[in-house]
Amino acid sequence: MPWKSRLTGLLAVLAAAAASLFLLETRPAPQSKPLTERVFDVDALSLKRQDVSPHISLTGRLEPVRTTDLRFEVNGQVLERLIELGHAVETSQTLFVVDDRDYRDALTQAQAELDIIKLDIERDRALLKLAKRKTVLQAAEVKRFAGLDQQMLSSRSQLDAAEQKLLQLRTEQVQLENAIAASQSRLQISRSRLNLARRNLTRTRLLAPYDGAVNALHAEEGDYVNLGQMALELVDVSAFDFLVNVRGDLASVLHVGDAVTLTIQRKEYRAKLRSVQRVPDAGTYSHEVFIRVAAPDLYAAMTGTVDLPLPPQRDVFVVPLTALQYVDGRSYLFVIDDDRLLHRVEVKTGARLRKRVIVRGALRDGQNFVAHSVESLSGGETVFMRSASSPTS
Repeated sequence: MPWKSRLTGLLAVLAAAAASLFLLETRPAPQSKPLTERVFDVDALSLKRQDVSPHISLTGRLEPVRTTDLRFEVNGQVLERLIELGHAVETSQTLFVVDDRDYRDALTQAQAELDIIKLDIERDRALLKLAKRKTVLQAAEVKRFAGLDQQMLSSRSQLDAAEQKLLQLRTEQVQLENAIAASQSRLQISRSRLNLARRNLTRTRLLAPYDGAVNALHAEEGDYVNLGQMALELVDVSAFDFLVNVRGDLASVLHVGDAVTLTIQRKEYRAKLRSVQRVPDAGTYSHEVFIRVAAPDLYAAMTGTVDLPLPPQRDVFVVPLTALQYVDGRSYLFVIDDDRLLHRVEVKTGARLRKRVIVRGALRDGQNFVAHSVESLSGGETVFMRSASSPTS
């Protein structure tokens, strides 16, 4: 009958459920394993207060010691350009030649005007010399007529005539003296014009003011150039200036002539401070420092770093840079207590000393801390210290 089949199936299900329940109730209790605490092996150092002379590393770029924009000093057509871009030039070397015909004519004219004035002065001086002699003779003639009997009409007429001629000679003498004085002034003006004409003729050849290299060209042969127009840019690459901007406290301890070390492309160069700006820039409140360096393998626009001395620091803690963990802009040091537990302590960093840095915080003398490999630490770990000593470098 069908109901008997259904009853048989139901009994089978109930039996399976009872067996499962029995197995769950009679299963053995799980064996709990004892937890073992993980211990980290770390290299530890010991904090020790000390006096240090820190340095700061600043980045800068090399600039030529001199950069000059050379301009044409006369108007005219460029006849020759004797240099090319990048050429090395020597002092007084001719760079450009401007048409000088007009300036040669101006020089010739100025020289001729000067010669004419000189001849006029020589003539007037000779006439003045003669006029003075005539004046002396005429004065003697007046004196002789004055000694004659003045009651005679002829004697009075001769005296009047002699005195009138004497006045004419003295007037002529004064005129010649004034003419010579005026000619002397005209002579000075003419000499100035002549000197200007000579200088302008010299300026038709643009010369290099110092040894350097052509960094830019702004004129070609055949161009008509004007007074003051740009000709070329000349740079002096015999030495370079390394420019950095520093804070006021650093500028106060720097002095012109101090020796410093530049690091450029992993190579060190000895250099000297050339100048230190004492009044800060109004916009940045920083001081410009120029450092002079010279070496044959250097060129403009190279970048590098310089280590500059900071004011001495006394009674401070110094740790390796590798001992610091940086999280969200904050710095942390991992110190180790007497139970070998790690504690993450927030610290404030100060000046760097190459691979070390000054730190300030809740620290004490003789306290051990993790020296490196702190990226995976979080605090609370138990550690085994492999070494403990003061940081050195």
